[in-house]
Amino acid sequence: MQYHSDNQKTLNPKYFDPIFKENADIIAAVSYITPDASNINEAGLRKSRVTDKARINKKDTNIYGVQPGIFDATIPEFNKPHYVSDSALTLGEQLYTAKGSQSAGVGAYIADVVNVDPSDYKQSMVL
Repeated sequence: MQYHSDNQKTLNPKYFDPIFKENADIIAAVSYITPDASNINEAGLRKSRVTDKARINKKDTNIYGVQPGIFDATIPEFNKPHYVSDSALTLGEQLYTAKGSQSAGVGAYIADVVNVDPSDYKQSMVL
């Protein structure tokens, strides 16, 4: 199950988690997604932009926080990765490793705009 809202007060795990626990026998996976960081008052972020290191190619973007099980709770038809590393970890788990803490999941369009090759870990972009 996946639920998303840009209203940060709409979804509160303390109300939903007991329901998920009570119905664990019929729920395969659950994951929370934060609202866009620019919609979280405490984040203090007005907007976000991704650019190449030279800051020539720019694109406004949104930033969302996800849990490691995000792809377990995603309908497979909607999960079409542009690039997948040869790691034994799931995509979500890769975001939560030491190396993954310096990484981000981005769409193919963003990778193209900032001209980065996801298979080359030495390349970077500016957020």
